[in-house]
Amino acid sequence: MTEHAGANAVKKALEAYTKGDPSLFTQMIADDVVWHVPGEKPLAGVYHGQEVVSRDYLQQLTQLAEHQGLEVHDVFVGRDGYVIPTFTTRYTRKGKSLVAKAAYVYRLQNDKIVEARLHLADLDAWNAFWSD
Repeated sequence: MTEHAGANAVKKALEAYTKGDPSLFTQMIADDVVWHVPGEKPLAGVYHGQEVVSRDYLQQLTQLAEHQGLEVHDVFVGRDGYVIPTFTTRYTRKGKSLVAKAAYVYRLQNDKIVEARLHLADLDAWNAFWSD
């Protein structure tokens, strides 16, 4: 059985991102993307557009904490262009550390992420880590 093209592209983009090269990942984000991040400030919200996601979410994420790694466990393929990577990510910030189990639900059209929703196994731990 061949692997779904969208799942394969997401895997490659996430692998590049974890190696410090976000360009392949950001190239997968559609210009008019809608990106949902749960929780409380400073990262929570709905981001509209590739430039806004890159500047206000992804860049802020790297400025607020040191990323210690991302381990992709599985990439599931749903119907109608949905690709769902499950992963564990690690951050350190202000003497705190976070190990977060999570999943993104990406909706792809024409090999681009047009919508993204982050889901976290422990939203309380996520909120506590990012709070000042």
